[in-house]
Parts: sequence; C-alpha cells; structure tokens
Amino acid sequence: MDARIDYSAEDSLTFFLENKDVFLYNKAKIDYDKMKLESGFMTVNFDTKTLFAEGVKDSTDTIVQAPIFKEGNAEYKSVCDGIEYTVT
Repeated sequence: MDARIDYSAEDSLTFFLENKDVFLYNKAKIDYDKMKLESGFMTVNFDTKTLFAEGVKDSTDTIVQAPIFKEGNAEYKSVCDGIEYTVT
C-alpha cells in the first residue's frame, strides 16, 4: 500500500500482528487514497493488501451497516454478503 491508510471503528479495533490483520467492529471506516469504505465489520490484511467489508445483523436478524464503497465520484452499496477489495 503506497498511500496512507486511515481507519476507525465505533466499537473496537483488534490487531493480529502475526498475520498483519486488523479487524474493525461497528461503523468501520477506511480511507485510502481516493477510495473510502464503510460497513458494520471490516478486515484489513496488510500482507495481502486485501480489504473485506460486510454488514452486521441487528436484533431482528436484519442486515444493517451494509458496505458502501466509494472511489472518486462513484458510490456502490452492497446488496450481497460483502465486498472484497485488493489494493493495487
């Protein structure tokens, strides 16, 4: 990853140094270069340069905080289980 990656989550961040993974929980956000990603749960693997985002279920078993991917002027809202993005 050539540019700086900024990430945050409302609940918590968990780092797994041996795997170079970060897990972000609840209102997770990533801002990398011209790309932004938001979702209920997200992982970042700094070794494979892969981002994964998915929504979370609320108390009624409904998916909330579904992934929203933005790059430049384009915005995509996930209607599936999740989004995987590899940084090039």
